[in-house]
Amino acid sequence: MNMRFIHIEGHWERLAEGRVEWCKSINGGYRIYDEAWLGALAQKRLRRHTTGSSDCAEGFNCHICGRECR
Repeated sequence: MNMRFIHIEGHWERLAEGRVEWCKSINGGYRIYDEAWLGALAQKRLRRHTTGSSDCAEGFNCHICGRECR
């Protein structure tokens, strides 16, 4: 994974010398990356589920049971 994805840029070697700060930076960066990734997945899912089906027009009634198609 690219360090820029987890918001670590520049002199990462200097940051890595301090183990506690390095761990906080890595964990925080991954949390931000994961939230953005999961948000993008949620948006894709929402778009996929909100677009109507093209093979089922409104007002269509089933010839077997008589129910109206959504």
